[in-house]
Amino acid sequence: MKPLVSICIPTYNSANFIRETLACVLNQTYTNIEVNISDDASDDETLNIIESINDTRIVLKKNASRLGLEGNWNSALSMAKGEYIKMLPADDIIDKTCIDKQVAIFEDNEKSQDFALVVCNSSIISPIGEQVLKRQSRLKTGENNSEKVMKKCLLWGTNVIGEPNVGLFRASLASDLHYDCSNPYMLDLDFWAKLLKKGTLYVQSEQLASFRISSKQLTAKIGFSQACLFDEFIKKISQDPYWKIPFLLRMWSKIASRIMLLVRLLVHKKIT
Repeated sequence: MKPLVSICIPTYNSANFIRETLACVLNQTYTNIEVNISDDASDDETLNIIESINDTRIVLKKNASRLGLEGNWNSALSMAKGEYIKMLPADDIIDKTCIDKQVAIFEDNEKSQDFALVVCNSSIISPIGEQVLKRQSRLKTGENNSEKVMKKCLLWGTNVIGEPNVGLFRASLASDLHYDCSNPYMLDLDFWAKLLKKGTLYVQSEQLASFRISSKQLTAKIGFSQACLFDEFIKKISQDPYWKIPFLLRMWSKIASRIMLLVRLLVHKKIT
């Protein structure tokens, strides 16, 4: 029997996009999935939309009171019972073959025992779902050494691995991990860094995920403080001897993060 995959979706006032997100999940060609939704006391139509969808693979957890971003992401993660996990923000989507192809990397590759995380390429979509940019990974296709991956993130001053929806990871390696929102902008990269201390990264060449940009996004709201938050991540990762980050790379990364910030703000302005 094919291994169970847990797709975990944290929601909060996600009525605008949750139906589309659930449709892309429930229509996956890989069918042995559970869809775990942790709703953080939404006060819009999110719950009504979720409950109107009749599919036994959906497991809905309603938080009695707000847990906040960190609490709700960890709540969704804790619901997973599968061998592999995908965290899917409630406004993002994945291709119908995404899970199938990512599970195959883990199951059919002779070196897969070394892989902690498999990621695909992604596209950027507008609030109305129009594709506005196809992105190509700055990492090589195939297996990537974790230390080199993290150094490349600092070299480019950004998360070159990708947003949560691009990844599928081993549940066994994440059993003692959690999302840390003390630095909300680095939520995903901080988690990837902890996970990649336990194995390598495999990069697929195909674009199997879409990241939605909107004015309501956390990234958009943070604005110019993104650079300062990336500085905090640089400091944190540099203090971890596992990564062996050289001084010059730390200094350059602060410059690179500000260049990438300007690029992101221009993209956001053009799209939204």
